[in-house]
Amino acid sequence: MRIHTIQSSHAWQAFQQRGFLRCDAKSVWGEHKAAYDWMRSQMAKRIPGYGGGCPTWAWYQPREDLRPWRHQWKEPSVLLIVEVPEERVLLSDFDAWHMVLNTGYLPLTEEESDYYENHVLPPGRYADMPRQYQASVETSWERIFDLEALSRSPLWTVEGQDPYIQACIEYIEMTEIVKAKPFNLASLNIDRPQVRIAKSQRVLDAQPSGLHAGSPRRGKSQQRGND
Repeated sequence: MRIHTIQSSHAWQAFQQRGFLRCDAKSVWGEHKAAYDWMRSQMAKRIPGYGGGCPTWAWYQPREDLRPWRHQWKEPSVLLIVEVPEERVLLSDFDAWHMVLNTGYLPLTEEESDYYENHVLPPGRYADMPRQYQASVETSWERIFDLEALSRSPLWTVEGQDPYIQACIEYIEMTEIVKAKPFNLASLNIDRPQVRIAKSQRVLDAQPSGLHAGSPRRGKSQQRGND
């Protein structure tokens, strides 16, 4: 499977010295730690031989193209294109992932969303819900891996636009590198957009962290805003 990831020049140097790339758990933003821990639990369920490491974020779709990308770190970086065994990769929908980050219920229809918000889930924040309701929310998050179901949902698709599919992988070996392309994100001079997600509790910048994969400008998400 071919995937690509954007890494800092420092991460690339360390990669070359060690011969492999792994995410440093210390680099995960504190507010995202719970979401990353949840993703790690899903990798343990879905990836044979997973060793428990923090995921490195990469992209399966769209294909690599530096022009539409932006990044909050204005530092020299490297685009890495890699070929890895499919069984080591966990794919998920980038937009839907924000429901995990936002700790919101992930519906497939407006009717389901309204029903859960008005008749099932108690009012208030996820953190304040009784455990049984938190479990219901967490079960809905697993839909981020059901790319076929999301592709049929009017909440998670826009006509004429392919979904952005992110890839989580525990490590990448140096021998799996197809191409390494250094570049300076600051030189791209791209404005920093925001991604808005239907039924999310707040607006988040579209920034998967970790060692950083980079984040594309997401027209579909911006059109879907409905906070």
